[in-house]
Amino acid sequence: MSAHIISAGALTTVQDLGRTGFRHLGIPRSGAMDRLAAAIANLLLAQPAGAAVLEYNLVGPTIQFSRPTVISLTGGGVHARLNGLEVPMHQPIVVPAKARLAIGPLHYGCRGYLAIKGGWEVPAQLGSCATLVSAGLGGLDGRAIARDDALPYGEFHGPVPKGIGARVPRNNRSREAPAPIKVIAGPQADRIEGGLEALCERVYRLSADSDRMGCRLVGPALVQRDSHEPITEGAVPGAIQLPPDGQPIVLMADSQPTGGYPKVAVVTSVDLPKLAQARPGDPLRFVPISLAQARLQWQQRQADLNRLAIAVAHRWQEPVPCALI
Repeated sequence: MSAHIISAGALTTVQDLGRTGFRHLGIPRSGAMDRLAAAIANLLLAQPAGAAVLEYNLVGPTIQFSRPTVISLTGGGVHARLNGLEVPMHQPIVVPAKARLAIGPLHYGCRGYLAIKGGWEVPAQLGSCATLVSAGLGGLDGRAIARDDALPYGEFHGPVPKGIGARVPRNNRSREAPAPIKVIAGPQADRIEGGLEALCERVYRLSADSDRMGCRLVGPALVQRDSHEPITEGAVPGAIQLPPDGQPIVLMADSQPTGGYPKVAVVTSVDLPKLAQARPGDPLRFVPISLAQARLQWQQRQADLNRLAIAVAHRWQEPVPCALI
């Protein structure tokens, strides 16, 4: 049995936390742009943080479910209706057989996530269900979801616990504008005139040319001390590259494994979801922190997720799922 896609929304794809161990072969990590929201969607259903979810952009899909199940919605704020009745975010939602879920436009944020109890049953490729559209890899035939697609999902039998949503960690994104995004110095931070401080004293806006490969920023140009590009080397999601025009590019989930532009800073893994939820035109600014501070913030976030996983699993009366992201 499966879910019937009545309308696909905008660039709706199957994602998980991505594939690891293949960057040396030129294969990006991919996976959810907002890893925190995707993980929470799964943990609310007492399943591993890395289970497959649907990721949609700005406008969600409309889906009809063939049999009863339970779902959760996270990410950007959205008005969703199940058989015409509005349903909440950040808690399990019981879905009867033949029910229709309509996810409207996001009223804040850029990306939303739909998890389903038992998971979306698409075959894993290279250890992951994540869709990499540019390579036709993963997800549903390596492409975005389309109208009239059928998406299989796992079976669910049993009662649904109540009162879970109150334990969800606070959303990382302000409803008005993204909070300052924390960065650590990159290996070529000294290539900028004024150093890392020059990057952090400027206010940028997210370009409409941004995508899952990278967030292009528009603002006062940074000046490089040395016009020679460094030797091409490894790059990671979150790395801030500086091309010759002085407008930074932040590498995201589908970014290439190597890069030849100077990497002047790296967005912390805790704050990368904030950037994933920014819309074109949103103002963005950076705040420098130390590597030790970044590690501590990651540990604190992971502790929050672990507590959520334990609390939810207790209510579902199921084993505690892996909450590592």
